[in-house]
Amino acid sequence: MNVSEAKYLVRKIMEAGEVPLLIGHFGVGKTDIAREIANETGRNLIILILSQMEPGDLIGLPSRGEDRTIFLKPDWWPEDGKVIIFLDEINRAHRSIRNAIMQLIIDK
Repeated sequence: MNVSEAKYLVRKIMEAGEVPLLIGHFGVGKTDIAREIANETGRNLIILILSQMEPGDLIGLPSRGEDRTIFLKPDWWPEDGKVIIFLDEINRAHRSIRNAIMQLIIDK
């Protein structure tokens, strides 16, 4: 599959309300596809390099609330709903990050 075909399929998957998954060797254009789609659809692009993250970077840090512990939003968390979150290097991420990211993917 070439980049144009992959980009077309990613757009169709997103239009169907699903989360696309691009798998390929480094340097084949996965990030470029995300950038182009973000630009074309007027969305912000957030790139998370998961191999360089710790759980607190992903889910936020705990903070003491009045009667319970709450988690503060991570600094990358989008304020606007029109966003593409590109999860890069998931295959190299620590298991705790992969487990946490699955909930984000499921909840969209």
